[in-house]
Amino acid sequence: MDAAIAPPIAALDAVRTTYVTRHGSTLVVDGFKREVDSHGGNLTLHGKATGEAFWHVSLMLSDWLCWDCPLLQPAAERGGAAARRVVDLGCGLGLVGLVAASLCCAGDRVDLTDGDAGVVGRASCSIGTNSAVLGAAGGCDVRASVLWWEDAAAIAALNGGEGGGAGEGGGAAAGSADLVLASDCIYDPKVAVQAAKSLARTAAALLKPEDGAALPLRGATSPEIWHRWTDMSTCSDIAAGGGGGGGKPLERPMCCVGFGRRNVELDVLLDAFEAAGFEHHVPTAGHRGDAEVHKDHPAVCKFLK
Repeated sequence: MDAAIAPPIAALDAVRTTYVTRHGSTLVVDGFKREVDSHGGNLTLHGKATGEAFWHVSLMLSDWLCWDCPLLQPAAERGGAAARRVVDLGCGLGLVGLVAASLCCAGDRVDLTDGDAGVVGRASCSIGTNSAVLGAAGGCDVRASVLWWEDAAAIAALNGGEGGGAGEGGGAAAGSADLVLASDCIYDPKVAVQAAKSLARTAAALLKPEDGAALPLRGATSPEIWHRWTDMSTCSDIAAGGGGGGGKPLERPMCCVGFGRRNVELDVLLDAFEAAGFEHHVPTAGHRGDAEVHKDHPAVCKFLK
């Protein structure tokens, strides 16, 4: 009897995804259609990384950046604020980071990072493809680089600029990012707990330090005021509860994670960030309060040091 002949491996289907930004311009990213099977999926058979496919949770996080992120409001509303630094962890095709870049200004910088060199190459192509749109939007500096989470040298390079400088006393450079992003990066239940901890520690190392004494922390105001603030409230909301004023969004360094809940419970992510010293809030669709997000729905989680 002849040996069984394995069926031919189907060719990968190219997929182009488009996204219309707050300014009405269109960003495009090119990747592959992902199909799951008993052999690990079509990307694995072709030697491709999961980041070379498009993951739809990034659309939700992109929407949040466009319409709700207090750090990426129009330039006219930022006044004399210092240049923004944004780092996208596990950037994949780069859509989330590119959306952030489209909302930035000249002098700002966005770094798209991933642990897979092939994925970073594809993200670099996305930067080139969208260069005209990004230039018209403000012309911020957009880069792509390899970053394994908790890689001290790579984190120092991002924090210290071109030379990866050290902090005072020769220690690690202080964090330089105003905003750290990640989308659908925690999905494998076999490694989810450790991966979530690594993501949280990396975000903590990248974010700018801040003066905790000046912050309207949860314990300093009512739960209602706190949640209105973390859900994109204004300083005037905090003022109503005795925590500040000014009528514009408070602009704290933060990490925002789009979480798809594919095979991992949301608590895995929340516990990891709490252990790394973050406070967290999960905005709820259509409700500004304490109600939980439906357990099967994707979520955008905001983590504040």
